[in-house]
Amino acid sequence: MTDAANHTAPYYARKLYAFLRSAKLSHAAVEQLNLSCLKSHLPQLNDWWRPELGQQAEDIAASSDRVNLHAARSQVEQVSIRHPISGDCGNVSPKPEFPTLPADILTLLRRESDAQKVFAWFWRFYPELWLNPQSEILSDGLLYPAHLVLPDCPIHSYQATVSAMTGARFPTGWQTGDAPTHPYLIVFTFSPIQDFIKASRKFLDFWAGSYLLHYLSARLCWHIAQKYGPDSIIVPSLWGQDIIAAFALKHHQETDFGSLLEVTFTQIGEPETPVERFEDGSSTSLSTAGFPNVITALVPRLGAAKELGDELADILRDEWLAIGEKVRDHIRGQVSQEATKILDNQWDELWAEIKAGLPRDESSEPYQSDLSKWRSQHNQYNQPTYPNWEWCQLWDVQLKNAWEPYWAAVPIGDPHQPLSVSKANGQFDDAWKQAQHNLSQAWVEIPSAAEEHAFDTLNVGSWWGSFQQRLRIAIQTVKNTRTWNIPVAPGERSTISGQYSAVHPNLNYRVVTRRGVDQDFREGGGLPEGSMRLFWLLMSKAYPGLFSGSERLNALELTKRMAWQFGGVASSLGIPIFTTTDIDLSDNDAEQLNIQTHLSDEDYERLILFPNLSSIASARFVHDAIAEAKQLAQSDPANRVLSKPRQYWNILAREIKQDFGNQQRSRFACRTRGRSFQVPKTDQQVNPHKTPGQDFNGVMFSAKWLAEDMNLDKNSSSNNQENSEVAKLRCAVEKAHKLAGFKEGSPSDWWAIVLADGDGMGQYISGSKLEKYRAYINQDLIPETLGLAELYATQKRMGPATHIGLNRALLDFSNRLVPYLTENAAAAKSSTAAA
Repeated sequence: MTDAANHTAPYYARKLYAFLRSAKLSHAAVEQLNLSCLKSHLPQLNDWWRPELGQQAEDIAASSDRVNLHAARSQVEQVSIRHPISGDCGNVSPKPEFPTLPADILTLLRRESDAQKVFAWFWRFYPELWLNPQSEILSDGLLYPAHLVLPDCPIHSYQATVSAMTGARFPTGWQTGDAPTHPYLIVFTFSPIQDFIKASRKFLDFWAGSYLLHYLSARLCWHIAQKYGPDSIIVPSLWGQDIIAAFALKHHQETDFGSLLEVTFTQIGEPETPVERFEDGSSTSLSTAGFPNVITALVPRLGAAKELGDELADILRDEWLAIGEKVRDHIRGQVSQEATKILDNQWDELWAEIKAGLPRDESSEPYQSDLSKWRSQHNQYNQPTYPNWEWCQLWDVQLKNAWEPYWAAVPIGDPHQPLSVSKANGQFDDAWKQAQHNLSQAWVEIPSAAEEHAFDTLNVGSWWGSFQQRLRIAIQTVKNTRTWNIPVAPGERSTISGQYSAVHPNLNYRVVTRRGVDQDFREGGGLPEGSMRLFWLLMSKAYPGLFSGSERLNALELTKRMAWQFGGVASSLGIPIFTTTDIDLSDNDAEQLNIQTHLSDEDYERLILFPNLSSIASARFVHDAIAEAKQLAQSDPANRVLSKPRQYWNILAREIKQDFGNQQRSRFACRTRGRSFQVPKTDQQVNPHKTPGQDFNGVMFSAKWLAEDMNLDKNSSSNNQENSEVAKLRCAVEKAHKLAGFKEGSPSDWWAIVLADGDGMGQYISGSKLEKYRAYINQDLIPETLGLAELYATQKRMGPATHIGLNRALLDFSNRLVPYLTENAAAAKSSTAAA
């Protein structure tokens, strides 16, 4: 065990012990697990687990209502459950005390001496043990409630809340005899969000913006999880999130614990790891955005909140700058290679393309000079150098001013008061109640008269919703006082957003002293427009299909678009990146285009498993058309039926063969037959056996986007010429539309956006929109003699454990249920954007 693990061992031992005991395991049952990471701590933990110390975390997690509402009997044939918002009723099967652990997994767990790793394993996989077929547990195991009388919270959410509260009360360094620390809630967020996402020219940009925000938020959550445990994060819930699992697998690869994680994934829950499911195309969760840009965590004391807030701001900046630096360096190397290739072999072709787009005759010498400057040189160690690339300052100033982080913290209860109080002479301490009210600024009286009558104890968990509301107000106040540093934007600005300068190798954004005179190039250095045009044309050659040649992007937009493959995002998840993909066309398709059957293609869209806009729009049409053709073929086997998409592609391929050269024909085949829709329901219908080269892609229906994917000539003046490549393709697509029976329209012309947001969820968390207690309490287990009629008519409060359970459900809804419904049921695509 490392020194760091030794230092945190008691901390994670307490969290693990609290996690297991809150699942109603006895001390003897925990001992029988025989976990080496707990052995030396068990005597102290048994003594620590008493009402005034460790067990108090259970009470706060449960809130005052569950602590005071006791079931008249504990043995029931059917366990009742309630929805945490609506109070709708359901039933689940009773469960045994502890599920059966597979023998090989239990052996590996017993061998692991690091309590942090063992805790992380139980937090992640313990709930799914109830779904393990070897344990003969029914599929409703994840819904089993923490409390029989008030069953609106699953027990695994309750366990995570107890362990999180334990960590906040007894942090690293706490020793027997010390007073427990006071827990704080911290909220961290960053902006701008909407402007970052909407700076998009194509759907790839929209996805990239949403996903990069999701990724940055996940990296921040990963840091908190490493520091305080994954349970300490309240919003978003990390449980069951594939991106967090991918981080863990990458972090622990080639270690015994990494092997344990891989074995567990194959035996409990999904049959493969998240990365394996992504690679074989059975899941797109690792490229699906879902994390919000607002993170709430539970930490010990105010000082820890301040420290964490500053750390998260630094990590946000460092992660973002690291991604941008990788993208910048890759562009420099790739464009340099392309410049060398063109000067050596393809200058005449490039100059003809440039000249066609010029409004008047110009000399080619400045363009050749620029290409020569952008070529790499080699030092004495034969390493490439780029002495004429002067854009680092521009990149840095744009990226460093991209995000504005904010944080705020609120204590859970008045720090000068105990976390719970009992009745004295039939009354609760008024000073204690007033202290909680002053801090929380609750919109209703807590406790109500009915709660005062029914409860014997109160704890700060009853004010949880009010503390959350106070936290939201605090962070909004901080955001309203923000100040922005916006760098000067010399030269041409981005053609996508109009913000910041478009990047260029020789846009030298700094003060330069020459012959004793300062020259401020931050105001612009007289960069020729032709040089900017040349650079972005070169970008389209270096990254075919990724850039149009006419667009010009700033550093933020470049980083956003290229982060997945070239910024190290995919590799940080353990996803291998292949620069090219082999495609084998059928003999018939190759013959129609007069090209070879084996092709090699580089396609960014295929790597992210996210569809283009044309594919989203036409996915349902293609699915239904092919399904109809298959049905007709089954009813009349002698009649060879071609589906509408197949007919259309054959017609378009014939036109492409007549009007375009071998390179363009090959690229057309790669982009229309070599990549799928990335919409599972449609892809299954088109190519059920996933045979390479037998897919369709919706880009074939759109002349605009197909021209860009084929990297055709995009000079605006030549686009209007009758014989330009783009004009020829437009005519070919229009002709194919008519001959295939699409009339004047196209299957990719129509699409719909369904928007949903959770702006009203705060009212449920604060308790203002929850139902009365009668909707949530299982009154069959309450003796009528208690006289709780007034409590039943009181509006319920949102406690800590229920809130965490709700957060888990919400993230599962956006990351699992919505994608399943849209992609598998409706042949569409879902995307979640942070707000």
